[in-house]
Amino acid sequence: MIIKLLIAIISGVGLGISLFFGIYLFKTKKVQNTILGTLLIVLTLRITKSVFYNYIELPIFIKNLGLAANLAVGPLLYIYGYSLFIKTKIRLKSVIFHFIPSFIYVIFCDYIPNDTSNNFWKLSYSFILVHSFSYVIASLFISQKRNIVVNKKAKEWYTLLVLALCVIWLVYGLIFIKLIPVYSAGIIAFSILMFIVFFLAFDRKEIFDNNYQEKYLNSNITIEDSKKYLNQIRKLIEENDLYLNPNFKLTSLSTRLNLSSRDISMIINRHANKNFSSFINEYRIKKAKELLNTSHPNTKILAIALDSGFNSLSSFNVAFKLYTKSTPSEYRLKNVTE
Repeated sequence: MIIKLLIAIISGVGLGISLFFGIYLFKTKKVQNTILGTLLIVLTLRITKSVFYNYIELPIFIKNLGLAANLAVGPLLYIYGYSLFIKTKIRLKSVIFHFIPSFIYVIFCDYIPNDTSNNFWKLSYSFILVHSFSYVIASLFISQKRNIVVNKKAKEWYTLLVLALCVIWLVYGLIFIKLIPVYSAGIIAFSILMFIVFFLAFDRKEIFDNNYQEKYLNSNITIEDSKKYLNQIRKLIEENDLYLNPNFKLTSLSTRLNLSSRDISMIINRHANKNFSSFINEYRIKKAKELLNTSHPNTKILAIALDSGFNSLSSFNVAFKLYTKSTPSEYRLKNVTE
């Protein structure tokens, strides 16, 4: 009795997180978030069926609607990745065929056999598992394509989401072949993974902003070309000491390279894993460390800050401590002592 109560509490938390997150994504009125929100709500319906099935005998149409929901999760996962990395606008007629198996289960939910002792059910559930893992493979392939430019955080988030769903289906698969004798293991796995997914989503919340796609997608620059451009960017900055100019802006670099500011920002973010400001500050901090090591001990820190490309002492101190974990004075004192 206590174990059943504990399972009910755990499953309730997992379902609550999934449903809350799904509804929240719907409210953002963004295509990618709507697809993900639909995925989470459909997944919630599928696991809700499992929760009730764990305690009571369900009508055949309810059990088949749960399987219909299962058949919709894989396509939604794939379409979400496609919209996140390749094409922001999705036409219904171009993706509707992915949901044909799900529609079949909805239409014939009163007639499709759903008894664990029935051979047709065993065959159909095997198909559902193969269907689900096929979409896992297809979804992972999307984020790994070499001819698209992908934000690192978005790639990590999507990969972890795919793996989380893969684990859930794996647990249900092991239950199906009776390697896991406890049916509620699938519910518990779902609840734990939903908590992890929600935490990861919160840590990468900028992915769900309305301007994310405008910043990172719809670019004709391939990964190979963007790597070449990054080398050009580094060469131009280093050979001309552009970072020493405190007024050096992204627009200045854009003019010199004949690339849009958006594309340069995307290239630096994708391959250097930082924004433009941090990218330039790395050069400035490196120069500041050289000056601190070689200048006279009485040289004022402000002079070193200005000679390194910073326009104020305060911004220099903040940036220096961020990169070196010490203040400029502490850094110089340590190196002089050594």
